[in-house]
Amino acid sequence: MSDPILHKKQKDERTAQTEEIVNSTEKKRLIVSGPGTGKTFIFEAVIKKNPTGKKLVLTFIRRLVSDIDQKIQLKNTCKTFHEFAKGLLHNQKGSFDLQPYLSDIIKRDAELLGLDLQEFDTKFQELDEYGSEIPFYIKRGDYYNTVSFNDSVYRIFKMATKDEAVLPEFTQIIVDEYQDFNKLEIELIKLLEKRGPILIAGDDDQALYDGRSASSKYIKELYRSGRFKVFKPKYCSRCTLVIVNAMNAFIKNVQRFGFFKDRIEKNYECYLPDKENDSVKHQKVDFVECSTIKTVAKYVRRMAEKIDVQDIQDSHKGGYPTILIIGPSYYLRVVYEELQKEFANIIFTPSEEFTYSLSDAYRLLLADEFSNMGWRILAEFSIGEKTLADIIAGSENATPIIDLLPKEIISTHQKILEIIKSITNKDTFKNEFVNELKKTLPNNYTEIIENFRYKDEEPKDETQIDKTKPSILLTSYKGAKGLSGGHVFLLGAHNGSLPKNKDIISDVEISQFLVAMTRTRKKLFLVSNRWYINPMTPDHKFIDPNERSIFIDWIPNEFLNNVGYLKSDDVNKL
Repeated sequence: MSDPILHKKQKDERTAQTEEIVNSTEKKRLIVSGPGTGKTFIFEAVIKKNPTGKKLVLTFIRRLVSDIDQKIQLKNTCKTFHEFAKGLLHNQKGSFDLQPYLSDIIKRDAELLGLDLQEFDTKFQELDEYGSEIPFYIKRGDYYNTVSFNDSVYRIFKMATKDEAVLPEFTQIIVDEYQDFNKLEIELIKLLEKRGPILIAGDDDQALYDGRSASSKYIKELYRSGRFKVFKPKYCSRCTLVIVNAMNAFIKNVQRFGFFKDRIEKNYECYLPDKENDSVKHQKVDFVECSTIKTVAKYVRRMAEKIDVQDIQDSHKGGYPTILIIGPSYYLRVVYEELQKEFANIIFTPSEEFTYSLSDAYRLLLADEFSNMGWRILAEFSIGEKTLADIIAGSENATPIIDLLPKEIISTHQKILEIIKSITNKDTFKNEFVNELKKTLPNNYTEIIENFRYKDEEPKDETQIDKTKPSILLTSYKGAKGLSGGHVFLLGAHNGSLPKNKDIISDVEISQFLVAMTRTRKKLFLVSNRWYINPMTPDHKFIDPNERSIFIDWIPNEFLNNVGYLKSDDVNKL
């Protein structure tokens, strides 16, 4: 039964919290709040409060750029950190390429030169300037006229340290997901503080990206520094009451067992004016143990079939996936294959691997026939290691790579480039050119044809999405950040997956579990499996079963519906 007095109290409190932030005259504001507490709404209100002048919104997650852009509707205002750095570099340095594989190329160059240089990206991220890695990287990047993600930020940071005017002045700066930034990025943000009023937002509970030297310690330090006026919005308009209560209880146990030390304490409450109906409808978190990953896939499919029309309609209207499936990629692939049998509106994009190929080389050389990077990549695929090492050594004095390569190598690839130009163009495309390419590049012609061959424009698919069917998105634990879904399935909820080792648990793994839980708008399913494929090795020895995740033990039973153990045949009975 709805409680009008409670609803009014929550509405009044949330309005007051929002207005306090938006109307504050403090030049430095810090929002520390949990998932779904309306930070984007606050950003929009802050921008509208002072619509004149140049604005900047920075976030770590590319997905959030488009979300925030749609809300604030100011062109070229919201950027990822790397987009921001790239734009400033263009202003300072002129034309250059940004290639994510630059670190791989430079690491390989160091190996060929016999140099013991390691962890280039980490050196940038941690601002570790004591070794030879950063100078070597910068020199090679200049030679290739190419930057990657970390060194682009580093270059701007060094320029701005010498001259603050490198950074534009803004009438409002907003930085989101502060807990996801590393030391290099934090130091650049400190310089940005001098270029206009700044609003920073983040949550130490959601720090996921330790692999790029990010740490929750930076938001904790900022919170306790006294330099910023701190605000803590507490009402969650995304999650149901059971999710909010389960998360609060989970965090208490996390701290009781010695994790999340120095955590920023914050209130977190379900905003019932928005979430009461869903909270009544979905009162428990379902936990199920499946026999194998195949059974997991069948279970997810069966639960997807049972989602009612209202929840499906709500998701299409709200612009979020009806079903969000979160887990390791090797689980997601199996579930994706099973769901494809029945559901058409399904997206699964595996994580990108930043490797380079012949296609990258030819693409660069089509734009610039003297590209050092283009010829460098071709050299990797065309000549032996000793000759390649000699060429890299020769390039140390800035000699163009085209001047160091054997003439026959240059001639061969120039002919290939001419063929590529022909097959790329509608007017000059001929099948005989494709056959010639096949003879010239017998091991790689398929890749080149796929990337460069002219293709007639395919007719646009005018088919409307069937909004009576659920939309489905599959993603990793880290990829879930910035997303939400109606019905969320967290896969791999057993020791050995999340966490990888119950005796050596990291705060990041706890944050991954929390982030996955709090993507939920309606119903959460925690799914484990006792074995990946089967309980027996090929030589008929039994494999020890997986234990359910210790994280589930940290959620009080009052919030859980334990479905029990399911074999494949059991799923059809649900």
